[in-house]
Amino acid sequence: REMVELDADTLKRAKEEIRVVRGLFIRPAGYSLWRGRWIRPVAGTIVSSFGRRSIINGMERSPHSGVDLKAEEGTPVKTTNGGKVALVADHFFSGLSVFIDHGGGIQSMYFHLSQVFVQVGQVVEKGATVGLSGSSGRVTGPHLHFGIRLNGERVNPINLIEISGGLER
Repeated sequence: REMVELDADTLKRAKEEIRVVRGLFIRPAGYSLWRGRWIRPVAGTIVSSFGRRSIINGMERSPHSGVDLKAEEGTPVKTTNGGKVALVADHFFSGLSVFIDHGGGIQSMYFHLSQVFVQVGQVVEKGATVGLSGSSGRVTGPHLHFGIRLNGERVNPINLIEISGGLER
């Protein structure tokens, strides 16, 4: 219940976290560190799809901003493509999180981690392990929430992966 009905301090914290994250998407980096096909960060199946609306305590919530991928606690989480770590944080809703700026207006997000192996400013290659899956933040069990933003807008990360398959042909 405490993870649904927020007290004043937690609500203030959550709003500040949202403000910081939104700041990441204001001005896209002028570089591009990604190459070719985008990859899934874990092999697990989709357990909650992009855009799905949850109902918590009878109230409809915002559309799901990414996909939840099945991942046992401690599963290595790989970056979907090359980029630069823009933010590592422990947020109320998303838990231990990594945000990667790939350049060209594309950012990826990895939420609910149990451990993080990267730091802000670090350049990572496609497939680098950024952390381990977990159940941090507001979750019911271990999994990976994987999101993509394009010029600040949420896009279905699975669509990006599927569309990018033609880049290597």
